[in-house]
Amino acid sequence: MCQNVSKKDDVKVNNNNEDNTNINNLGAMKHSKLSPYLLSKGSDEHKKRKNIKGEIDFIQRKYNSRMKSGISRLYELQPDPYDATQRRSMRVCVFTEVKNVNELMEMVRTGEIDAALIKAELVVEPFVLLAAANRAVHQAAHNRMSTRSLSAELIYSLSPTRNISESLINFGISEGSENLIVCVFDDAKGSKMVKLSKKIKGKPVKFEKWMELVHYPSIKKLYNLKTSDLKSEDLCDIIANQIVSKDMIN
Repeated sequence: MCQNVSKKDDVKVNNNNEDNTNINNLGAMKHSKLSPYLLSKGSDEHKKRKNIKGEIDFIQRKYNSRMKSGISRLYELQPDPYDATQRRSMRVCVFTEVKNVNELMEMVRTGEIDAALIKAELVVEPFVLLAAANRAVHQAAHNRMSTRSLSAELIYSLSPTRNISESLINFGISEGSENLIVCVFDDAKGSKMVKLSKKIKGKPVKFEKWMELVHYPSIKKLYNLKTSDLKSEDLCDIIANQIVSKDMIN
């Protein structure tokens, strides 16, 4: 069975600027203009404002409900337990129904986005993602990265092959991607993820949804697995071993 990975904390992610603005405006109206002490209960104006208050409360409940469904998790990384210089952190959030993939790809190309945008269908569980992240951090600490950035190295590390271009195409964001795992390094407070989420036209979801997105036939093909491997309790270990052992292949 894939191992459970503990998280350090989580933060709520809001990726809807318009809703946030509306809520702030309505909240200001609620506090400054809807005092129940200024109007008699029987007046038409009171009834009108009572209805407005009800609408505000409904919108806020709907808004808060959506916020709770989108959280990111922070994981601590330290590939070498005896080398504190390799200690890093990585914040992870899952997005579904992403509508602006081409725009995001362009922002990655121009450097406007410094994050790993990974196809959610190809990562079995957080354990596999963290195995790749630890490899990437280790390579960076020893100046042995095969790619130009830590985010790209993470995507490359998920692949069982040493073909850089093929690895980035297979596991990274591409045209047609709809579900993404977004990873940001060194974001303890979550401010980077919150800022990035505003650029993603998609829905942040709970981690439980991640497991529903996994496409096992594609994973079987990419990692050259047997059908029995997919049913094995050691599936995550099998994949993690391929991630680590590719550095030992000449």
